[in-house]
Amino acid sequence: MLKGSKAIIWDSEFTAWEGSMFRNWSGEGEHRELVQIGAILVDSETLDELDNFLIFIKPTINPVVSKYFTDLTGISQEQIDSQGVYFAKAMSLLKDFFNDFTCYSYGSDERVLEENCVMNEISFPFDQGKFEDVRKIFQTAGIDTVRYQSGTIVKAFGKEPRVRGHDALNDARIIADGLRFIKK
Repeated sequence: MLKGSKAIIWDSEFTAWEGSMFRNWSGEGEHRELVQIGAILVDSETLDELDNFLIFIKPTINPVVSKYFTDLTGISQEQIDSQGVYFAKAMSLLKDFFNDFTCYSYGSDERVLEENCVMNEISFPFDQGKFEDVRKIFQTAGIDTVRYQSGTIVKAFGKEPRVRGHDALNDARIIADGLRFIKK
């Protein structure tokens, strides 16, 4: 199902405002600045979680997140200020965790990584060929992925998520749960 003996399942949360998704972040001052990245390392055969990664990132263009973002994700400004690191440091740590594993996200989260590299004037430190859209696996299993998000994909199997969505680490775990339902 997943490439290699081990793989990464990951998700990200980035700045948002009421209606920004529908505007494709085209409103004045709107940028998809990463605020949180969560990832799990799984055994590709059993899908057992072997390790995890969670990091908060301090946005610099819009350093104060919107109430909409906090309500959506549960991530507070205080958390970002006290636990967050700047983007370049986050990329260094993420590159170490991603190692040379294939990285699966629900959609193309790597595009947001690339956008943030451009915004922060750093080179994209990853091999583009190592990123995969996990929706393809769900689609092959007959799931209409347009009806779900990373944090709701288990509903396609008649289940409720076991953790709160719109948290990057939780969403990665929910994706893994969905893959386990396919495997059964």
